[in-house]
Amino acid sequence: MEWTILARGHPNITARHPTTLMLTTERQIGPRADCVIGVAAETGAAGLDPG
Repeated sequence: MEWTILARGHPNITARHPTTLMLTTERQIGPRADCVIGVAAETGAAGLDPG
């Protein structure tokens, strides 16, 4: 399977979590969201076609 998901950056993105990466459809995140690598994603997990 292969997906392309567009997302945006945010000043609070640090991506410092050692084991987890996350995209979110939310536009805002707090400073504790250290696993987030992109905000305002065009789709969430429920919108992905498993093929």
